[in-house]
Amino acid sequence: MVDPHWLAEMGPMFFSIKTDLNKSKADID
Repeated sequence: MVDPHWLAEMGPMFFSIKTDLNKSKADID
C-alpha cells in the first residue's frame, strides 16, 4: 500500500521525471 503523504510528495516529481525521459527519447529519435 502506498502512503498518501508519500504519493503527494513524490508523485508529481516522479511524473515529471518520466515526462522528461519521454521528451529526451523523442529528441533523440
